[in-house]
Amino acid sequence: MAVSVSALAAQMHRPPARMRRASGLLWLLPMLVVFATFYAVPLARMVFTSFDGAQFDLKHYRYLLREDIYATVLLITVKISVYVTATTVLIGYPIAYYLSRLRGPALTVGLALVLLPFWTSVLVRNYAWYVLLARKGVINSVLMDLGISTQPLPLLFNTTAVVIGMSYVLVPFVILSVFSVARGIDPLYLKASATLGASPLATFWRVFLPLSLPGVYAGALLVFITALGFFITPALLGGGRVPMIAVLIESQVRGVLNFGVGSALGTFLLVAVLAIYYLFDKVLGTESLFGEAR
Repeated sequence: MAVSVSALAAQMHRPPARMRRASGLLWLLPMLVVFATFYAVPLARMVFTSFDGAQFDLKHYRYLLREDIYATVLLITVKISVYVTATTVLIGYPIAYYLSRLRGPALTVGLALVLLPFWTSVLVRNYAWYVLLARKGVINSVLMDLGISTQPLPLLFNTTAVVIGMSYVLVPFVILSVFSVARGIDPLYLKASATLGASPLATFWRVFLPLSLPGVYAGALLVFITALGFFITPALLGGGRVPMIAVLIESQVRGVLNFGVGSALGTFLLVAVLAIYYLFDKVLGTESLFGEAR
C-alpha cells in the first residue's frame, strides 16, 4: 500500500507532458536564437540577394550559365575536393586503425596529437606550409643541399600545394570519424575470426574493414563538403592560380562588389552541399555520420 501511495504522489507531482515539452523548447530557445541570428538569417539574406531582392529575377543565375569560367571553376573545385578526400582517407585510415589498437596513456597522447591542429589557427597552419613549399623554403633547400635537385621545384602556387595544405587541415576529420567507429567494433568478432583460422590480414580485410566503413563514409563526406567551400588554403597556397568557388565568391563580393553574382554562387554552393548530403542519406544512411557500425 505504501508503494502505491508513493507512486501516486510522484504521479501527482509530475508535470504534464505538454508542460515538459514546453520546458524543453524553452531550454532550446537561446540556441535557436543564436542559430537564426548568425546562420539562418544571413543565409536567407544571401538567397534573397541572389534573386535580386523582391524582384525575384534570375539574371544572376543566367549570367553564371552564360560564362564558361564559372563552369571551369566548378570542375576545378570538384576535382580538388575529390583529390583531398582520397588523400585524407588514405592517410587518415591507417592512423585511425593504429589509434584504435592503443590503450591508456598511449591513446591519450595519440588523440592529443590528432587534435593539436584544431588548437592552431588555420591561417598559421597554411603559412607553415607556405614556408615549407616556397622556392627558398625548407623542402627546396634540403633537396638542393643534398644534391637531389639543382634548382628549386615549383611546389607552391599550384594544385599540388592546395591539395597538400587542404589535406593537412582536413585529415583529422577522417581520423576521428574512423576512430569512433573502430572503437565500437566488438573485439570478440576479431577473436572469433582468428579462432577460425583466419590470418591477421584476412581478419582485417573481411571483418574489421567492412565494420569500419561507416566511419570512412562519414569522414569522406565531411571532408568533401568542407573542401568544396575552402577559401584560406586555395587563396594562400594557390596564389590566385588555383581558382575555387570560395575564392571566386570572395573576388565577386570584395573585389568587384558584385553582391548578386557572389550570392548566386553562394546559393549554388549551398544547394550542391544539400544535394550531396541528400544522396549520401539515400545511398548509405545518415547513421554513418554518428559512427554507428552497420
